[in-house]
Amino acid sequence: MTYKIGIKRAAFSKMHKLPLIIILSATLFAPAVRADLLSSLGGGTVTVTSIDADDVKVKVTLASGDVFAITGAGDSQVFLFNVDESVTLVAGSITSSFGPLGGPFTLSGSGKGGTYSNGIGCTSPAACNGTSDNLTGPLTFELNNPGGLTVNDFTKSTDGDYFAEDIGVPKTEGTGFNTGVTTSDTVTDPTPTPEPTSVVLLVSVLALTLISLRKRRLA
Repeated sequence: MTYKIGIKRAAFSKMHKLPLIIILSATLFAPAVRADLLSSLGGGTVTVTSIDADDVKVKVTLASGDVFAITGAGDSQVFLFNVDESVTLVAGSITSSFGPLGGPFTLSGSGKGGTYSNGIGCTSPAACNGTSDNLTGPLTFELNNPGGLTVNDFTKSTDGDYFAEDIGVPKTEGTGFNTGVTTSDTVTDPTPTPEPTSVVLLVSVLALTLISLRKRRLA
């Protein structure tokens, strides 16, 4: 977790003989990376966010109308990723109908390849074969490593991609889906979003400052 704390000194009128007051404003940002999964078939977005020193959250969002699929191209997994630490799935953190966590897996099809350390499948592979379950997601889950885990531990597969997914895209004519895999070989830093803790801390500091000023003026 990254803590960014700014300190400002605010001088007040000498007439009231008030001392300099230090106002602390703190904003906490959770480090995160974003990857756009693109191919001629379709796309999606993966966002990985640090929760604390040992845990990260992964969110996989498909394009509107697309579904997760298990066609064999993704080694019977809907989502593949590569991480350089041994990780476990945080209990109760994964979206219903998805799981378990396993690996390693090898991607094939659509001109793609590579071995990934981990993958997420479907709790009922037989029911999720192809696109019969129409799982649209988003798929979210949390990973843990007691020795430490950050977004920087996500690395490229042997084929040079960070993430891969097996998906179905609605056909332009008729019903059903065209299936295939999408991958991403690039990650970016999204605009950081302040955590709720920062808002509470800032409000608390401001409240204490106002109370202190009121007491001094009444004295």
